[in-house]
Amino acid sequence: MSRLLAVAATVVALSAPSLAGAQTINAAATGLASPASTVTFEGNVPVGGDIGATYAGQGVSLTPGIVFGNVGWFSAVGGGQNAACNFCGNSGIVAPFDVMFAWAVNGSAFQFYTNPNTTTFTAYLNNVAVSSFSSATSYNPGATWFYGFDQSVQLDRIRIATGADGAMVLDNLQIGAAVVATPEPASLALLGTGLLGIAGVVRRRRVSASA
Repeated sequence: MSRLLAVAATVVALSAPSLAGAQTINAAATGLASPASTVTFEGNVPVGGDIGATYAGQGVSLTPGIVFGNVGWFSAVGGGQNAACNFCGNSGIVAPFDVMFAWAVNGSAFQFYTNPNTTTFTAYLNNVAVSSFSSATSYNPGATWFYGFDQSVQLDRIRIATGADGAMVLDNLQIGAAVVATPEPASLALLGTGLLGIAGVVRRRRVSASA
């Protein structure tokens, strides 16, 4: 019985919620330590065409109006000619805009450039903001700047709100591993209660057997 009680106590303790410190990636030279996948926005794509759900197979989509832009002139946007752009289409500057994931992921980061501005990045999970920060963003053809949230932040959407000018270029979108579902606290508490009940039944049977 003591073993059952110990297990039950452990389960109940695990059911208590814990808060992990959200970590931001702010103008860093690198993004995620080990992304599950990276969207480079390269390939046979129409420059000026809406990105939308083009990369749904990788579990990500962008707000309508974010388009493929040819930025080969921008040496910092490494590894290719194309990037996501919110001013290269025919609908004017689209801001704010969202990077949306088909499932919850452990962090996401991306190279990001604007005209000198202040940009706010907000991570959401199930439409609840879980982390947010603002940063002075800019344009420097020789710099490699990553922004986003590291693997300690579980999210399914990032909203990017650029400042007064609003124009931006985003490339090399890194996506963290999918979040593995865990039992809800209420379920764990019920399991703990069930184990305590089993312990009581075992004890009563032992008392009856010894009588």
